[in-house]
This record gives sequence, structure tokens and C-alpha cells, in this order.
Amino acid sequence: MKVEISKKVDAIYQFKKAVKKIMTTWLSDSVKELKQSALSLKKTSNRKTGVKTSQLARNIDFVITEDEEGYHGEVGTGVGKAKNVVYAYIQDKGGVIRKKNKMLTIPLGETKGTIANFPDGFFVKSKKGNILYCYRDGKRLKPLFLLKDEVNIPATLWFSSVMEKREPVLKDMFKPENIFSEALKMVGGK
Repeated sequence: MKVEISKKVDAIYQFKKAVKKIMTTWLSDSVKELKQSALSLKKTSNRKTGVKTSQLARNIDFVITEDEEGYHGEVGTGVGKAKNVVYAYIQDKGGVIRKKNKMLTIPLGETKGTIANFPDGFFVKSKKGNILYCYRDGKRLKPLFLLKDEVNIPATLWFSSVMEKREPVLKDMFKPENIFSEALKMVGGK
């Protein structure tokens, strides 16, 4: 009479799980920091009323995929369930936005919408040579939009600075002793 017990311990599997857990933690923490960084852009905006929607912060996510080479992680806008935010790159790196067919329209003050929302308006040239779209408010002109051929967007480094700061953290987390420690924790060790 005998009793046989067995349990297969796949060390490689435990190490892979540990790597995935470490990667998930790093990516998740990166998303949190990136969202905070993106939200800080609202606070430093030079627009008086800062009518912003936090679209950039809402559309940062991460995804992990696995193939024969291992796990691959990706973080940013347009990743996972997040929508791509077309201005994310220029907001980070800075650059010049040039007109395509029509001049760029920049809302002034509390103006919302587009020029088409203000059919009674008209164009004027200011003393400084700027083209403004205005409407009459009694005897006064109220400027609604500034029209430009191009605008210079300053670099905010909202993405780059966070990733630069997070890179050494990832390198530390991926040290063999940390992966081993995480794998040991996952199988009930200390």
C-alpha cells in the first residue's frame, strides 16, 4: 500500500509570471505618473480660462503582450483601450503647427466652438497686424478668435520627463535578484 503525491513546479513559469507582474506594476505606475503630468498641463496653461477637457490624461493606458521572445509592454496614448491623442507628441516635444488650407483659429477668452458658431462676426486687422474675428457688443468690438498662419507650441516634456525618470526604476525592478524574489513570493516563499 502506498500514497503518491506529486506537484510539478515549473521554475521557468514562475519566473515568467514574476516578470509579467513586475512589468505590470511598472507600467501601471507609469500610467499614473503620466496622467498626473498630463493634468498638470491644464494648470500651467497660459489661456485665461483654460477650457480643457483632460482628454490627454484620460487617454493614457498600457498593454502587455507575449510572444516566443517574452513579454512586451507599451504605455502611452492610443495604447490598449485608450484613444490616440493627435497632439500628444507635439505637446511633449514642442514644434510649429502650420496652416494647411485655412488659417489656424485660436479662441480668445471664454470663446467656445468655431468661427462657424458666430455667423454675425467679421474680420479685422489689429494695430499690431493680427487678424481677429470679432463681433459687435454694443459700440465695442469683442474679439473671438485670433487667426495665424502658424503657432509655436513649446515643449512641455509631459511624457519624456516621466519616462526618463521611470527608466532607472524599471532597470532596478528587472535585476535578477528582484525577479527571483518576486517569483519566490508568488510560490509562497519569503
